[in-house]
Amino acid sequence: MKKLTIALHFYIGRKSPHNNKGTICAPMTLLEDIASRLHKKGHKVFFINSKDSKNKPYYYKTPLFNHTVDHPEIKKLNDANKQKEKAKLVAEFNNMVVEEFLEKHGSKIDIFHSHKIEYSLGGMHSQQESFASVFTHHDPVSKAHNVWTKKAKNKLSNPHFTYLSKNHSKTATTKNKHILYNGINPKLYPFSKTADDFLAFSGRMVKEKNPLVALKIAKELNKPIKLAGIATKGDKYWEKQIKPLLSKERTYLGLLPYDKMYTLYQKARALLFPIQWEEPFGLVMVEAMACGTPVIAFKRGSVPEIIKHGKTGFIVNNQQEMIKATKKLYSMPEKEYTAMRNNCRKHVEKNFSVEKMVKDYEKLYYKIVKI
Repeated sequence: MKKLTIALHFYIGRKSPHNNKGTICAPMTLLEDIASRLHKKGHKVFFINSKDSKNKPYYYKTPLFNHTVDHPEIKKLNDANKQKEKAKLVAEFNNMVVEEFLEKHGSKIDIFHSHKIEYSLGGMHSQQESFASVFTHHDPVSKAHNVWTKKAKNKLSNPHFTYLSKNHSKTATTKNKHILYNGINPKLYPFSKTADDFLAFSGRMVKEKNPLVALKIAKELNKPIKLAGIATKGDKYWEKQIKPLLSKERTYLGLLPYDKMYTLYQKARALLFPIQWEEPFGLVMVEAMACGTPVIAFKRGSVPEIIKHGKTGFIVNNQQEMIKATKKLYSMPEKEYTAMRNNCRKHVEKNFSVEKMVKDYEKLYYKIVKI
């Protein structure tokens, strides 16, 4: 089958390859994986990046801007807490980058794949459209998103839209929508068949992620817990509700770099995931299971599509059910618990590997370009 020429774009806010020092940007990391593997498969890839990104054969480094997080105008608006103005300027910068790229290479590509429609559609012009377009959405579907998809359908001939789970896509009003799960590189999350006697929580220290319930459960069960993720100094939720519950047995590890996260997952008895929002795709669930760690999660968002209840963890409805499930996990015979850890790893390798994710995108590309 003919190899494709594919352009990938998210935004130029940070240099590539992205690391998570001080922040987490899952789409950037996912695009790095997608771009590198498509390149290895023999496709011609333009992964659109900032001018000051590293040199890689599949990068297209825009001549227009260095990464915009450090751009003086962006920093000035951020310091003044003018978030709407900042968002508008960031979108303008990215649309300029897309426009510049398409003016040079639009006639050469088969697929333009954007991971942020607001950062790309403004730079696309129907008269240049000799390629198929795909837009992947990473945030919860909102009224604004449905407005953007309508704009894309009015502007472009036949755009396609991908979502991270069935639950994620259910309120999207557009046609041409597809479900493609995210994936990880299992090699970065080594499997451990044994665990220590502590619970884990991974995610931002915010109400939506709900570390408070994880801490309360650990306290009630008298079990140690380790928390990892971003906490914002001065944030009321963090300062008044989370910090007072921390102790020698309930510790906060900060934001761990990607190459250290597995050290938390590997030895945890279970990962608690008591989310309070419709999370499009809970990547930490997949990361933990890759290491063999079962996940106990609230039935919200993508959870029922990622966890196999009773096989790779437990899906529960509330705090009391999470306590009951955690007790059940701790009381399992060692042979049964080891089998669950093995199930976790196999489940990720089969359904949520980066190889499968890229294969699914490649299949979609061929479908819509009709080669």
